[in-house]
Amino acid sequence: MQLLRNCLLIIYILVKQLCYYYTINTFMIGENMRNFVLDKNKVIQFSISFIGILLGVFLFFKSIRYVAPFLIAFILSIILEPFIKLLVNKFNIPRKLASILSVLLVLLTMSLVVSSIVSKLISEAKELFQVLPNILNDVYLSIVEFSTNNQIFPPGVTIFISEQLEVITSNLTDFTKDMVRYVFNTAVSIPSALIFFIITIISTYFFLGDKDKFIHIIKGQLPSYLYNKIIYIKTDIISSFLKLFRAYMMIMFVTFSELLLGFTIIGVNYALLLAAIIAILDILPILGTGGVLIPWAIYSLIVGDLRLGISLFILYIIILVVRQVLEPKIIGTQIGVHPLLTLASMYIGLKVFGATGLIFGPISFLIIRSIFTVVFKGQSLKELLFVDK
Repeated sequence: MQLLRNCLLIIYILVKQLCYYYTINTFMIGENMRNFVLDKNKVIQFSISFIGILLGVFLFFKSIRYVAPFLIAFILSIILEPFIKLLVNKFNIPRKLASILSVLLVLLTMSLVVSSIVSKLISEAKELFQVLPNILNDVYLSIVEFSTNNQIFPPGVTIFISEQLEVITSNLTDFTKDMVRYVFNTAVSIPSALIFFIITIISTYFFLGDKDKFIHIIKGQLPSYLYNKIIYIKTDIISSFLKLFRAYMMIMFVTFSELLLGFTIIGVNYALLLAAIIAILDILPILGTGGVLIPWAIYSLIVGDLRLGISLFILYIIILVVRQVLEPKIIGTQIGVHPLLTLASMYIGLKVFGATGLIFGPISFLIIRSIFTVVFKGQSLKELLFVDK
């Protein structure tokens, strides 16, 4: 609630200052602009609409977890709609049957992906637990040898590192037990996840199979002009999301190219595979490229491979700088806004939603922009806030 109050206060101050700034400037740019005065009723109406839209979007994101299965089902139905039309129009398959086939396709794909990921995680986790003590021991020996040969670390630091590594090694057993307990708790929560999954699949089928019925019901409940506005907002948001997705794919391709070139120059084995994996991880706001390259570089320095460690650090810095420069510009160009607004939406999203706000920020901006376009009909601030004398 404190965050919401602060947001409303900021909006009020911005609107007030914007109106003051606009009033001052209208008297500075010519006699013809002096015929406009600020209309109190328009300002109140604009402020109420503005705050209502922001509050609605804010509440929407806060309530996503309660409607997540239906929201995911709606998105899946939009994605599968071209495939449904193909089955219906080209092969004369009834829409209900086409919907069942589409849902079965989704089930098969998701089952294959999830089973592959889970089996891979389990196998790699087993391998990690087997080699982790040896890795820690190698790291300790490398630190001792490095500090002894170069006399960089004082003896007390070396002893401290040794003690800490021994503590970490001794806690591996406890960590394994905790992981087993976590897996057990996850298994206990499987029924809830299964219910979520079943509701999503069934909802997807209903969205696909009964699309015409839903449209008929909505048309019967809403005036035609309001229905057309909702359809426009939905179409505009979907189009903007596709453009945003394309922008992130372009960013991922740029990162992949930088990684592939850098790994090739450095001489890293499996350069193509590693570049592809890290580029995909780079889209994730929490992990990113630094979550892989920085630990890798530190480990290389510790084990004495100075060339590889320094090269990885330099490569990370280059990727970070290029992304910070290109990301707002690419996203802004794709969704049709200035890079400064894109950067602002990412920063505000970061403050409101956390790390995921780097993605949710631009998405929220797209939703707000689409609603603004419909509600305010593309009018300028002069038309929204001012009247002729």
